[in-house]
Amino acid sequence: MIPEAVVRITSVTSLKTAHFSNKAGEYNTPEDMEELRLDEDFLGHDLNKELFREYLKGMDSRALAKRVETLNHVYLL
Repeated sequence: MIPEAVVRITSVTSLKTAHFSNKAGEYNTPEDMEELRLDEDFLGHDLNKELFREYLKGMDSRALAKRVETLNHVYLL
């Protein structure tokens, strides 16, 4: 029997769930961004920056854009 529609989607990953937080609960300063210890090789070489900018534009969030600007400054993207 073939269902007429997909009624549920389940995503599974073998990666451990990560949780990031600090006293303020947000990452706004360059120091906060550095403490995230993001993969600089991925950010510099593998990240599709054009697609990333397109998604950021679609979200239309000044707060998020400011954080991304800080991230760009910290990791020289």
